[in-house]
Amino acid sequence: MVVSISDTNGLQAGIPEILISGKYRGWVGLWGRNYDISPDGSKFLMIEEEEIESTATQINIILNWSQTLKD
Repeated sequence: MVVSISDTNGLQAGIPEILISGKYRGWVGLWGRNYDISPDGSKFLMIEEEEIESTATQINIILNWSQTLKD
């Protein structure tokens, strides 16, 4: 999101607008971040989520798998 700021008549914030839309990787750790900004502040570098196509048609469930390991 981006908001314009004016200080003509005290500090006033404009209406929030979407700056970047799309599917990007989320938060990375406690102090990490999933983006970086160019030194001049004009560009962002972000990791885009990969579209995963699934063609799986079944799920295999193994019961008593711990017993199978003992055998």
